[in-house]
Amino acid sequence: MMKKKRFAHIAGSQVLSVFYVVILFFSLGCKTEAQVSEQFKKISFYIGAEQIKYYSRDNGSIESVFYHVRLPYNTKEVLEYYDQKLKKEGYKPYVEEYYQHGDREWFTFTDETKKGKPEVAQLSASWIDKTGTKRAELLLRYYWYVDRSKPTVILGVNDDMNVDFQIMPFVKLPPPQRQPEQQPVK
Repeated sequence: MMKKKRFAHIAGSQVLSVFYVVILFFSLGCKTEAQVSEQFKKISFYIGAEQIKYYSRDNGSIESVFYHVRLPYNTKEVLEYYDQKLKKEGYKPYVEEYYQHGDREWFTFTDETKKGKPEVAQLSASWIDKTGTKRAELLLRYYWYVDRSKPTVILGVNDDMNVDFQIMPFVKLPPPQRQPEQQPVK
């Protein structure tokens, strides 16, 4: 078993970078299960994928796939797979300069928005096509539901990787915003 590490080096801006990537995925609105192009299907999922669900939005201009794959926590195999597939399609890795410090690295956080407040390990990556008009986004996540009544949080072995991959028109993510400091309660 692996003890949960608190990453002191994760600055507020790194947390916000993840926040913006998550916002990007959710800001696309509710996805509806739909058909996607054959070209998207050709690169869309890693071998061994389970529970594959395709989504499309804005008349097919945004194509997405969500699935699970059985790989141990902190592997980068799926990232390497997309690097290879997207390179063949004319994409290259891309990230805004203000998010480079957290790009393509695993980090953990508590997801306060989900029931049970799971511990999450997440890796995000993005690519841009050679014309600069399309952006590919990848989110890899593992979830742990832990017993918070114990003094030490233990994250057990986890091989249930959640994969969310999409190709959309190119958008530039906004820079991180400073969170206001909390004022002491009087």
